[in-house]
Amino acid sequence: MSDNFLIYTASAGSGKTFTLVKEYLKIILTHPTEDAYRKILAITFTNKAVEEMKSRILDTLLELSKEDSNKAANEMLQMIADDTGKEIQQLKAKAKTVFQHILHHYGSFEVATIDKFTHRIIRSFANELQLNNNFQVQLNFDPLLEQAIDLLLSEAGEEKELTELFLDFTLNKLEEDKSWNIKNDFLQTGKILQSENHIEELKKLDGISLQDFKKWQVALKKSIPEQQNQLAVLVANFLETLQQNMPLEDFSRKTFPNFLQKLIHGDVSDITRFETLDDVTINKSSKHEVIWEGLKTQLSQDYQKIKQLQRSIAFTAKILKDWTQVSVLATLDKVIYELQKEQNILPIKEFNKIINEQIQNQPAPFIYEKLGDRYQHFFIDEFQDTSELQWKNLVPLISNALDSEDANQIGGSVMLVGDPKQSIYRFRGGKVEQMIGLVKEDNPFKNHTKKVVNLPSNFRSFQQVVAFNNNFFSWMSDKFKLDKYSEIYKSASQIPQKVEKGLVEITFLEDEDNIQEAYLQKVRQHIEEALQQGYQYQDIAVLVRKNASGQLVATYLIEQQIPIISSDSLMIGASQEVKILWNFVQYIQQPQNEEAKTALLEYFSSFVPTFPKHDFIFYGKNLVKLEELEVYLNQHQIAINLQDLPTKSIYEQASYFAHHWLKLKETNAFVHYFLQMIFEWNVLQQKPYHEVKELYETEGYKKSIPSNENENAVKIMTFHKAKGLEFPVVIIPFLDYKIYEHIEKLWINTEQVIPEVPVMLVSASNDTEQLIGGLDENNPVFLSKEERLLDAINAMYVAFTRAREQMHIITQVKKTNNGVSEGYISSYLYHYLTKNSNDNYFVFGEKVYRKPNLQTSSRIENLAWTQTTPWTHKINITTLESRLWASEKGEERRFGNVMHQLLSEIKNEDSIKIVLQKAIKKGWIVLSQKETFEQRIQEVVNHPDLKDYYQTNTKTWNERTILTPNQSFIPDKVVFVSNQEVVLIDYKTGKTFAKHQQQLQEYESILNEMQLKVVKKILVYLGDQCNVITL
Repeated sequence: MSDNFLIYTASAGSGKTFTLVKEYLKIILTHPTEDAYRKILAITFTNKAVEEMKSRILDTLLELSKEDSNKAANEMLQMIADDTGKEIQQLKAKAKTVFQHILHHYGSFEVATIDKFTHRIIRSFANELQLNNNFQVQLNFDPLLEQAIDLLLSEAGEEKELTELFLDFTLNKLEEDKSWNIKNDFLQTGKILQSENHIEELKKLDGISLQDFKKWQVALKKSIPEQQNQLAVLVANFLETLQQNMPLEDFSRKTFPNFLQKLIHGDVSDITRFETLDDVTINKSSKHEVIWEGLKTQLSQDYQKIKQLQRSIAFTAKILKDWTQVSVLATLDKVIYELQKEQNILPIKEFNKIINEQIQNQPAPFIYEKLGDRYQHFFIDEFQDTSELQWKNLVPLISNALDSEDANQIGGSVMLVGDPKQSIYRFRGGKVEQMIGLVKEDNPFKNHTKKVVNLPSNFRSFQQVVAFNNNFFSWMSDKFKLDKYSEIYKSASQIPQKVEKGLVEITFLEDEDNIQEAYLQKVRQHIEEALQQGYQYQDIAVLVRKNASGQLVATYLIEQQIPIISSDSLMIGASQEVKILWNFVQYIQQPQNEEAKTALLEYFSSFVPTFPKHDFIFYGKNLVKLEELEVYLNQHQIAINLQDLPTKSIYEQASYFAHHWLKLKETNAFVHYFLQMIFEWNVLQQKPYHEVKELYETEGYKKSIPSNENENAVKIMTFHKAKGLEFPVVIIPFLDYKIYEHIEKLWINTEQVIPEVPVMLVSASNDTEQLIGGLDENNPVFLSKEERLLDAINAMYVAFTRAREQMHIITQVKKTNNGVSEGYISSYLYHYLTKNSNDNYFVFGEKVYRKPNLQTSSRIENLAWTQTTPWTHKINITTLESRLWASEKGEERRFGNVMHQLLSEIKNEDSIKIVLQKAIKKGWIVLSQKETFEQRIQEVVNHPDLKDYYQTNTKTWNERTILTPNQSFIPDKVVFVSNQEVVLIDYKTGKTFAKHQQQLQEYESILNEMQLKVVKKILVYLGDQCNVITL
């Protein structure tokens, strides 16, 4: 590298991976040695990305080494030659040598996730950190957190401070008319402990004991009435002075006097109301205008004290609201630490914190020595998702590499690649501000000049997709109040490199009673249209923001017999039917489980719509025994049998409820797979309830229905999972969510109120923003809103840039009497599109029609959907092992294979349309091929020499397996002309061969052994014309 500190800003589809691979290859192909790759560390963020990067580097190296390299490899070779001054043949020879060396020393080929690299560092320093060398890495923090909370709750009643803490919190929740169950609140609060975003604030609370928290809480509570009394006196004196000088009726609608009366009575909620006396207006008819002007000057200092006290009271009340949850965090952290030591585990979330606190200050050479490797070149992909701690931990190692030279006097380098617009992992600690700063003025390597390169082209998407995104996101740039965020999108436009037009289609759905169904029907419509245009299922992706939306789409498409692939949307625990089924099992096993019983009653309330839901649940919850609830349900015409179930197995209990009480449509794969899982655990492995419960709640609910990623199916995934991927056709439904859907918890500075507790967690509501004041980055609530807007727009950008050829957006705007409701992501899209129109449907570009391509995956297999049956029936799972596509090349052979498969399904002319429809759904053919195949099949079944064998009442064996002692035979078609006489038909593709006739002779011999006489043998060649040979 001529520049040793390179930053590439790479928008979606701009050739980021190509550039990264090119720069990587420049180092290893120009270095004097053949093992320069040993000194390179390439970092990315997922294991899948690691494998893709490794494959890309090796595949490119292999292609470069060939004499007849492909076009892409030749282009890269020329670029490397131009950049380095090396000869093409010299680079080819080096590529071959390096490729072989990597294969023989693959373990030294370092492309890793950042977590894996930090794990290596910690392992190397285990002794210095006083860690057990055999510690286990825990990827999922939640079980540890839940265990710690359960331990804390179990100490209630024994530990005085904890007991008082929990009691106070429970009472507060009851006063707010919320559930008394505090465990869920602690679970949500406890998740703060796993996020890097809160490390600095949590440090400020170190050393504050539970007793101290309680002491300061009491002090703050006591201060509120004291301040309220002071405020009441001040306001009363203020009002008295006003009344002595002018009538209160002179103030416009008496709003100011009313405001003061509210303060006297303790209502301090209107923080921004009448900030100064200049904000107060009097009636135009008042004769005391001059007096009022004088009073404003005279009373301004008193009024300032009033506003300060008002703000102080409100602020104190605000920080007390979440005091209990924050005070338990410190105790929770200690319990988790003890559990980690006891169980010899280390959560992955601790890695960066440990390195930052205990290893970072070690000299870089010492760290390298402990690692056993010394890296000279660093490549960091997806840099916008790197956390502050991760970057801080890497800087010393990179700095040392940049300042050093190897034995060949070649210096080190670092290359960062990222895109602030695709930063969507803030919740994991990813800070887009970090990359923004580096692109601008920041430089942690003061002795090295950085070079920032923008990749301006888009090599992925067709022209209209790029144009729409350019225009929309440039328009969005003005919606930010912070310039640093606005600038991200001001320079977002790309230059399309594809010549095809492409299509962008946006539909705003009308406000319907069943809007969910409208979304799903529109998704299906777009899928069917894509099939008609020559696409296959595997070309289509449905992208959603939340797994819940993906679940809806998955369930609907399964019902429509459309094949799908989705790891998240096929998750068992996301199914509403499985949730209620699991609640039923829990209730039968533990009738005292109030949560499960309530869920069941809520479910059964829909069976009795004439009875008030709240009353139905309330009366049912008071019943303790199973038989009591059974009688209660029977009284409401729900004829359920609960008393006999406790003696049955868990599997039998679940099967009973699934068969009799789940409102299932024709198919439900989630329930079926759940029952399979319970059957395996409870029946086959003989596990008791408590073990089944633990298995399901720790891992079972996260399992997904198995699917083959290579099959011809529609892909369903979240925006986050789709990042880095591309699809010919993208459908984005449910794009109507609120940007500020949930009120976040934020840290605010509390030193001015209570110096001993310098920070506190509070709700990021509008009143908090008003309390803090100031619309800039110093106001954490204001900053949080800007961050959330950026995160929402970034997520939309990621989704909108996945499409290669067509993008279909389905959305809805919420409307009131005053117009469009703001704060929804769809409102921005609506305002952009309706600047010059009030339509609900917008099209940019034109539909793309593909030439049908018969080649598809070698395995076509749908998910095994079966209807839920009573537990007494056997559950059979069958899959279709397709013989559709052979490995032979040639369009004629592939066409023949498809025809062969279709004919194997057809018994008579009436079944042709049914089989063709099935073939489309299975992905054997696309919709645009239906007419062609139907015509060709008609030629076969209506051929003069064949039509007698495709009659409705004819008995046939289609691809029936015949077993012999030595092998098996599968004739294509055996037609019975009588009980003992048959006609043998076999379909072939291509030229005639003698071996085809020989094969029929073998079939005849086998059938003769079965006492069947073959009266005619027919070979049907499926070429351009139907050629029939009768033997």
